[in-house]
Parts: sequence; C-alpha cells; structure tokens
Amino acid sequence: MSSSVHGWLSGLFGTAEQSDCTIELRCRQVIKPDPADGEPANKRPKNAEPANGAGAAEAQQMIAEGPVCDQLPAHLIVICGGSVLFRAQAAYMKQHAHHPVVFRVLVNNPEEAPFVRSAVRFMYTGKLEVNGAEALLRVRRIAGKLQIAGCVAACDAELTALTNGTGPSPAGAHPLTGVADLFTYRALLPTAPEARAAVDALLDECRKALVRYAPCSTSSGSDAPIVPGGPGLGELLAWAFRDAPSLLSDPVMRRQMCALPEGSMEALLASSTFATDDEASVLLMLAHWLHAHEDVNKATRKRLCKQIRVCQLSDTYLLVVLPELPWFKISPEEYRFICVYTRSSAEKREFMRKITAQGSNQIDTACSWYAAVPRPWPGTRAVAGYDWRVQRCDMKALLGKSKGEVARSACFGRKGASEVVSRGFEWRIEISWLRGSAAAGVHLWCDLPKVLGVSKPEESLVDVVCPGPVEVSVFSWNGAAIGSNSTAAAAAGGSSTGAAAAGGSNTGAAAAGGSGTGTGGGGGSIGTAAGGSSTGTAAGGSTGAAAAAAGGSAASSVAATSSRVAGGVGGVEVVWSASFENDFVRIGCGMGESAALPLAVPDSAATAAQQQPMQEPSSPPQKKKAASGAVPNSKEALHEEAQLAAWAPYLHEGRLHGVLRWNSGAGQ
Repeated sequence: MSSSVHGWLSGLFGTAEQSDCTIELRCRQVIKPDPADGEPANKRPKNAEPANGAGAAEAQQMIAEGPVCDQLPAHLIVICGGSVLFRAQAAYMKQHAHHPVVFRVLVNNPEEAPFVRSAVRFMYTGKLEVNGAEALLRVRRIAGKLQIAGCVAACDAELTALTNGTGPSPAGAHPLTGVADLFTYRALLPTAPEARAAVDALLDECRKALVRYAPCSTSSGSDAPIVPGGPGLGELLAWAFRDAPSLLSDPVMRRQMCALPEGSMEALLASSTFATDDEASVLLMLAHWLHAHEDVNKATRKRLCKQIRVCQLSDTYLLVVLPELPWFKISPEEYRFICVYTRSSAEKREFMRKITAQGSNQIDTACSWYAAVPRPWPGTRAVAGYDWRVQRCDMKALLGKSKGEVARSACFGRKGASEVVSRGFEWRIEISWLRGSAAAGVHLWCDLPKVLGVSKPEESLVDVVCPGPVEVSVFSWNGAAIGSNSTAAAAAGGSSTGAAAAGGSNTGAAAAGGSGTGTGGGGGSIGTAAGGSSTGTAAGGSTGAAAAAAGGSAASSVAATSSRVAGGVGGVEVVWSASFENDFVRIGCGMGESAALPLAVPDSAATAAQQQPMQEPSSPPQKKKAASGAVPNSKEALHEEAQLAAWAPYLHEGRLHGVLRWNSGAGQ
C-alpha cells in the first residue's frame, strides 16, 4: 500500500467522510427478574442472554444491551479488513439485508469507551496512541474481544517496553516505574489459557528489571515505596517471583533469583506477601542464593538467615535438616529454645518472650525466626500441574542391551527440569523396567536438595516425608491401555495392580493385610500399611523394580484408570494414576507401583528380532547414504523398533508423557 493511500485511510478514523457503517457502544445491563413478579421469558428483552459463568442460583440472571454510551462512524473496508469479528458480522448483515449497518459493542461502563476507540483507531493507523499499563491492558482486552488483527501483539510489545525501561519515560524516573505501574494494574492481566505465554513473558521482563536494579541500602526495608503511593520493593519481588515452590521448580526463574543483589534478596525474604507451601522452600531458596554468592560476607549471610521464619518450618526440616546445615548458624542454646517455643501454647510463648527480654541472653524473639504467622499460601499455582516426559533417547537407554533393572527420570516442562520442589524437597518421576518383565514401574522419588550442603544425608537424615495431596498420572495416546487394569482397590480376597484391600495381593504397594514386593534406594523394606508387608532391595538391584523403597509408604491409593483427558490431543487418556496424599516416604527413596504399565506382548517377528543376538561385524560396514525419509534396514533398528512396540500405547513421538499434580489449595 502506498503511503498516500495509507495516510488517507488513517485520516478517515472518526469522520463521517465515506462512512458506510456505525460502531455503537452500549453499556452492559444485567437483568435479574424479581421472583415475586415471575416475569415470563417472552417479556424479557429479545437480546438478553445468560450471564457468563452464572451458577444454578443465578440461572435467571441475564445480560442485555443497555443504553448507547457512544457512537463512532466507521468504514467497512477498514474494519472488515482489521477484525475477523466485524467481518463475520458484516457478512451476516449483508445476507439478511440489514440497513443501516450497525456494529454493537458491549462495554461495562462509559469509562471504557475511550479504550474501544483506541482499539478501533489501531485498525486505521496501525499505531497505539495510549500510554501506561492501565490503558494498554484495557485496550488489549478489547482488541482480543473484537479480534483486531495485530493489536494484542502491539499492546504486548508496548507493555514489554514499559517494564524493561526501553519505552518512553519521564526524565529522572525510577528504573522500576514501569514494573510498579504493571503491578498496580495486575488485576487487568489476561487470565485466559491462550494468554498465559504472554503474561509469563511480561513477568519475565519484570524479573529481569528487578535483577538489574540494585537498591542503595537495605536499611529502608522492603516496604519503602518504589514510587510515591506505589508498592515497595519486597512487594514487587514477591509478585514477580510468584511463590517459593514455583520459583524453585523453574530453572530460569531460579537463576534470576540467584542473580538478585543482596539488598533485593533480603527484601524478598522479608516480604509479608511472598507465598510458599512451607517455610522449608524459602530456606531452600536462600541456600541456592548463598551457593551462587559464596563470597558474601558473614554479616550479610547472618542478616539473610535472620529472615527465615524458623518457627514455621516443618518438623522434618526443624528437627532433622536444620541442625545439619553448615551455613545456617544458630547456637545450641537458641536451637533448643526454638524447638520448645514452637511446641508451646500461646500463654507459654508469651512468658518465654518476657524471660528472654529481661535476661542477658542473645535470644531475640522479635526477629523473623519467631514469627507466629506463616507466609501466604501459593493459591492456585498447581491447578495445571507439572507435565513430565521421558525423552526418546532415555527410552532407548531404558530398552538398551543392559541386563537387570533400568530406571530413567522424567523431565518437567519445556525447560527440562529434572525435578520439582514442594515443601523444601525435590520430587521426581522415575520409570523403571526389569528386562523381560511384562510391566514397567512408575515411582515418585523424594530427594534432599544437594545445595543444602548436608553431608551424607542417607546416613544422617533418618526421617520420612509426606508429599501431601499429590497425584501422578501416565497418559496413553492410542485410546486404550494394555492388559487388564483394575480400579483403585480390589474387594477383599481379590487381586489388584493398584492397592489391594484386606487379604488381597498387590504387585506394587500393600494395603492392610496385603503383600507387595519392590525395591528402594538405600535397600531394605519398610513402610507398609498396618498389618501389611513389603520386601525390597537397593535401587538398581536385580530383584524387582524400584517400588516402595526403604521407608516408602505402601498405602498409596493406586488406580489404573482410563479417563479422557479434557482438552488433550485426540486419543489421549489417563491410563494409570496414583495418589499419595496420606503416604510417607523416606528421604532419598521412592514410592509407587512396580507393575503400573502393562506392556504389549510382541509378535513372533518382533520377538525373534528382540532375542536375536547383536553380532559385531568382522569389518566396518560400508556406509551408504539413506534416501530422504528412509529408515535404515539394520538389525539394531529392528531391535529398537521391536522394543518400543511394547510401549506403543504410552508413547507420543517416541516419548512417555504424564502429569504430576498437587491438589489446588491443599498441597502446593
């Protein structure tokens, strides 16, 4: 398009020249009939429709077009080219001979009219003539609703420039002004699943800006506002870094946290709005930061450690892990005092505080160590769960020529994390298979993070951990599992591949009176339900697959289900899942089921290829260039295909997939 034509079209915005349609803005009107009046449906406005998200109690609530709050002359050639929605409406009106052509846009209130005008103006000019986070977010919301091509992306670009400081800003403005502006209007950020990537990218830019910013001092505290009337540094950090388990489970976010200056790290730890599932996860954050700043002086290290709410640590961390941390300095006297203090009544705590205030000891019960209020809960962060997968190369290694038991850990998310963090521990999914067996095992392992610096944790930490309301699921991509999969438990006297009822048998974990076999890191067999039994060997041994593990609870509710995954790719189903809400596992061990995934029996040709020994050639074979897309016809390739064929229902593009999920509001 020539510049003159583009300039002429841009000048048409808001004018009646050549106008052949109108955009009419109407205020949204909510209609809730009076039950006493019993207004019949045929008396309601004909354009009324049920309110979005209305529940059963609000089924009669309707939304209709209210009075006109603004009108804008428009041009079909522009708005039909710039909006898919307007184009479809124009085609409908032309088909039904509607005249004049009027496009009605519902707004919540008249104050939204300028933002609608800005979105429509973009179709004419290709430019956003708004500034600030509020205006950009409101225009973005309207552009998405009206399906205006390019406008949402333009808003995202302007928001990015606002947060990273590359956009226009007043002279002498604080470097975090844009981040503080976006925080102020964070309620306007889109929540739709398709906008998640855009919001994550914005938060990533906010974190980068926070990493670049070095506070002049820490004496002003984390609550000092960045801009007049705005949020403090600690509040900004707590929002941008979300919560402790999310931060630690994301390798990129964790590296950004470790790059924070010491003043910002102190502000984050001191923030009353920073959320966590357990104070142990915050302590683990500090361990990662100190590991990245080994040259930090003792005074800074002590000041940062003082921000940990020690009294809010879990029993395992307070009584077992904390005494083993070489970098967390606490005197034996104060440690014993804290242990007693955390288990005392409110009246006794008050008396203990008075004693320490009057005495000459060094115990300061006013510091964060003795905080009586836990940090906020992470909220709904775990609704989507953590997608995990075992890569194709790891699947080939799992099915390789090695003898005995083979185990491979899964990767989480697009960033390839090998574990996720909950309650200060690292949790990973492990797939195990004993060569020649007809099923593979799925296990949830609990590890103490190495960054804590605990020497020989398998010897010094003798304790068990409950992961909380967590569920592990495995997907099938062909619509059906192999073999017979039972439900969560079999009746008394029956058998189950999951958890057996009293008197039943189980190949994984045993319920009361049942029996189960498996292995575990550290060897030994411990951890069954009352009256049950479980035997095992060390991980990597020759007997069984890594199941209950030393100290692993065997009372898990394992269910081999076959439920359709909502919103998943065609043919995706959950074929196996296990809940460990009331189970315990020893640190450094795993729990799960050793026969979770039944494998297909290969046909005779595949069996022959699998059992045929791989002979080394006497001389190097002549390399031949394979045709594009052709599969090399070699014994090794046939061997791999025969092995993978048994796993076919569980594989998608050669990978094994599943999800690890903590129930919202209860676990993570």
